Amino acid sequence: SAPSTKTQKTSEKDEKATERAELLKAVKRTKARVDALYKKAVAMVGKLTDKELPRRKTKSKVALTCPPNKKPGDDITFTNPHNPGQRLRVKVPKDCFPGGTFKVTVPVKNPEGDSDGRDRNRFPRALQDLLDDYARAYDDWCVAKSNLDPSFETWKEKQHKFDKLAKEFPSNLLTPVDPSYLKHIMRRARQNKYKRGKTAASSVKSKAEVKEEQHAPEEEDSEEEEEEEEAQGRIVDIPGPGKVFPRLTWKENDFAF
Repeated sequence: SAPSTKTQKTSEKDEKATERAELLKAVKRTKARVDALYKKAVAMVGKLTDKELPRRKTKSKVALTCPPNKKPGDDITFTNPHNPGQRLRVKVPKDCFPGGTFKVTVPVKNPEGDSDGRDRNRFPRALQDLLDDYARAYDDWCVAKSNLDPSFETWKEKQHKFDKLAKEFPSNLLTPVDPSYLKHIMRRARQNKYKRGKTAASSVKSKAEVKEEQHAPEEEDSEEEEEEEEAQGRIVDIPGPGKVFPRLTWKENDFAF
């Protein structure tokens, strides 16, 4: 009938609308968590010290001595101690005379860096765990987004989860921070968290087993003794060689097994 068909179509339309509304809520909920964790990570990065994020040194100050034949305003040339093949020229300050010293800033040719492959950064555990939480939340948002929009490229979007966050780090670090570096830190944090959880679970299990052994009831050993006697049989004294033997009295029960 026509009314019944129309009602069925209306019901299906309402179900789709409800389903889409739920998917949209999931997208908004997961995105809100991603944004909250991102802000938390940015705030934590801003509080990191120079020891936790060592900077690359590109300039340095050196002390120069004014030559005897120079006066304030004259040019002097000198060799850059941080780059022996480089000659630099500066003017003698107005308040410096022959024999006096003054400081100038010179470039560093080969600043200390990560050429040996060592990681100079020292991310605290809290930040490492936060990166893991952020990555999981970002992945959840990608899944929710793909459920709402089938054309959304989930896998491709997941590869860019740290692109924006990497730009929040200083650009002059000894060990540069880029998206790949943050992925490495995240994986390491995830592995360490798994190991800590496994160790904790093993410790709890060991303590539970010890406690169970300490409180285990003592079992009656009478039945075991009886079974042992049955297995071994009756023990009787057999007389040795001789002519005089003691008299023994036997009962019927002595021969019952």
